[in-house]
Amino acid sequence: MNIIHLTSNGEFAKPLVASQLFDQAELMAIKYNVIVEVWIVEPFRTLLSKKKQSVKAELSKRCPHISIRFLYAVGRWNNFGVLEMAKHYRKKFAHSGVIYHCRGENAVYWAKLFKHKFFNSDKILFDVRGYWPAELIYNFNHGEDMPLDDKEKDLYTKACHRLSDAIESSDAVCTVSPKLKLILKENHHLKKPCHIVPCCCNPDFEIKRIGFRRKWGVAENKKIFVYSGTTAPYQHLQDITIPFMMELLKINEQVHLLFLTPEPELLKSLLPEGVCNSDRITIDSVLQNEAMSAINACDYALLLRKVNLVNSVAQPVKVGEYLSAGVPLFFQKGIGGIPDSIEQENAGVMLDLDINDNESLRSNLKTVAAALKSGKLSREKTRNFGVRNFTWQNNIEKHFNAYQALLK
Repeated sequence: MNIIHLTSNGEFAKPLVASQLFDQAELMAIKYNVIVEVWIVEPFRTLLSKKKQSVKAELSKRCPHISIRFLYAVGRWNNFGVLEMAKHYRKKFAHSGVIYHCRGENAVYWAKLFKHKFFNSDKILFDVRGYWPAELIYNFNHGEDMPLDDKEKDLYTKACHRLSDAIESSDAVCTVSPKLKLILKENHHLKKPCHIVPCCCNPDFEIKRIGFRRKWGVAENKKIFVYSGTTAPYQHLQDITIPFMMELLKINEQVHLLFLTPEPELLKSLLPEGVCNSDRITIDSVLQNEAMSAINACDYALLLRKVNLVNSVAQPVKVGEYLSAGVPLFFQKGIGGIPDSIEQENAGVMLDLDINDNESLRSNLKTVAAALKSGKLSREKTRNFGVRNFTWQNNIEKHFNAYQALLK
């Protein structure tokens, strides 16, 4: 079995892709003793980018059991440049079957081209990590319920067609949740085999609780509530998460708020005026390989979003990171990708929050206060729950079984 993970459009340089693509590829190579490569289709100018070459060097060091190869597109002759390099690298596998594991529709485009040009018996697995057409609407800077103008409708329609075409061009699909699988069936005529693998993380990290809390100036007796992530509109920071976190400061004097984000200045601009100077609020950025250590230094995590199409079918990477780091999670009812058993196993508490309803706000704050007082939430049980459900070690077999099924 030969597996080629295929990505393009600068995806490889995004921090989360290290855990979502490269870590699983590395584990696949080690656990099943198969050949795994990552092919990255990029413009030729990437060769001249010191930053991107540095990212590749870091990924190669992080994942020594896989081969990472750039396929450079040269201007208007990009197909020629990419095809020649792909042909060269594909030769080593001869007539032995290859599976192209594609991250995104553009990767499927290239895999389809390689398959038809070289070996038509190769297989394509399309990895759908979110419902991109609906996420595109967020990028228009208004809610899903607002009407689109003609240009936006055109972009949305094209995104839907690209997704449908990628599904049609693939031999199988994998995605993150049963709800997203259903959307693909109902809206995009998915009839190919489809398996579900959540966004996972590596559970091995260095414990630095004392060091991080000292850096943040937070005593051990304080209770840190953490939000980890970007300021993307679908996170609903300004209209849900931040207002609720501000209210948390009122329920217990020991509460401290931490925002871990790669966009500290942007996040700071979203906070109410004057609160950035509070000694009970910290904004910090950490390297991706230190994110789990930083989260582990906290006491509770929050995942509050509007329950809409994007957020009900998604499975955020941060769910696995919070839980596998041993940090119990307070989460909004209806958010996708969170197992129903999380409350039974004392790893989290479900909230049913309407931030614009004062009674709902008071009720959910009471729920949080009661959970803190009861002491039922367990870091050890949370860690075990996260490792069991959201790590590659316990999910990689699903991909391997899908690969085997394709090659039969």
